[in-house]
Amino acid sequence: MYDSTAENLAVLGDFALVGFALAFVYEGFRTLRVFIPHNGLAVGVEDFAFLCFAGLVTFAYSMELGTGEFRMLFVVALAFGGAVYFLTLGALISFVINKFANALRKLFKKIYHVIIKPALRIICKIALKFIKNFVVIYNSIKKLLKSMLRLVYNRRTPLRRNKKIMDGKNDVIKAKVKKR
Repeated sequence: MYDSTAENLAVLGDFALVGFALAFVYEGFRTLRVFIPHNGLAVGVEDFAFLCFAGLVTFAYSMELGTGEFRMLFVVALAFGGAVYFLTLGALISFVINKFANALRKLFKKIYHVIIKPALRIICKIALKFIKNFVVIYNSIKKLLKSMLRLVYNRRTPLRRNKKIMDGKNDVIKAKVKKR
């Protein structure tokens, strides 16, 4: 790696900063989960994607800063940087985001109870009046249709009821007219 202890500590400090930055990126996933709740599968997919990204970043930095060598001390420095983030700035950001999300939930709940719920009640009352009118119209049409003559086509009846009409071109059988 490097010859002097100062250079080694500088590389470890750089990896700790990378761990801090990766923890900050992970905070985006945590924020997303606060505002949009996920099921276990979606959380697993997000975590897997983050771990792939973190692995690529770790590999790239170890090749660049570690001059092609990879040491477990790099992973320890990354973990240290992430822990520092989650215990300091991450805790503060998480607290603020949770308070903000709770305030938004309360605001939307009030909006729902003050504006949306009464509007839905009014819309339902209007819809019920229209439905009642349609039911009355439907029932009157139904009665009217039942009282009218009914035509039955292509039904076999005795010959005396069906008379053939010959007009020279086509033979037509009259439809039977029935009253209900």
